[in-house]
Amino acid sequence: MRRRRLLLGCTVLVLVACAAAAAAERYYFWEAAVQRDLGQLHVLEGELLQWTEREPNNSEAWWQLAGVQFSLAQWQEPEERRRGYETAWQTAERSKELNPQCPHGHYWSAVAKARSVEDGSLLQRLRSIRPLQEALYEVLAMEPTHADSHLVLSILYRTAPGSPLSIGSSRKSLEHAIAADQLVPNDAEILWNLAEAYEAAGQPAAALAVTGVLAEHPAVEFIPNLGEQMEAMKSRLQ
Repeated sequence: MRRRRLLLGCTVLVLVACAAAAAAERYYFWEAAVQRDLGQLHVLEGELLQWTEREPNNSEAWWQLAGVQFSLAQWQEPEERRRGYETAWQTAERSKELNPQCPHGHYWSAVAKARSVEDGSLLQRLRSIRPLQEALYEVLAMEPTHADSHLVLSILYRTAPGSPLSIGSSRKSLEHAIAADQLVPNDAEILWNLAEAYEAAGQPAAALAVTGVLAEHPAVEFIPNLGEQMEAMKSRLQ
């Protein structure tokens, strides 16, 4: 997945998590999303809305807008958050309609729809797991190098309940974590997920090795609470 640089009246900055595009590989709004720069995200949302008005049949404009809307929704209160994810889902669905073969519209549609029920009942959340899993594998069938799909699948397998209730699997979580890291090396978010996947898989030495690499990463200071989470992991595993 190559990083997108868009000219929307002016040159905009590069952007995770579509979590999404670390270093030179994630979506152009990723930097603002990772740093929780809500002001910049609102600016980008406005520019992208203008793009969809100028080019209403441009599928990329719609999925980029869905990604920004998804990022903004994360920092809202529960009811506003749900509506934000639903808006991002509807926007991504428009992208899918315009270009059914583009993986990005499918990706944002899948993650936004799943996140829209995160404040719902346990049953709603459990029911969202398998559709998200299936949708992400569809994205990977279209674009095997879609690192964010591997990243989300890794998190999904690690955090979901195990069989027979759901799909949880520390082995599969680690497989997808390694795949994401191979596709987008030296991304802070992906590296942290890799450390967590190693820990969940019962490989503490590998987890600590990854945190050692991550400790030198310049992006750590911009990702809220990551430094504290790394220290907590070291305390558990050393």
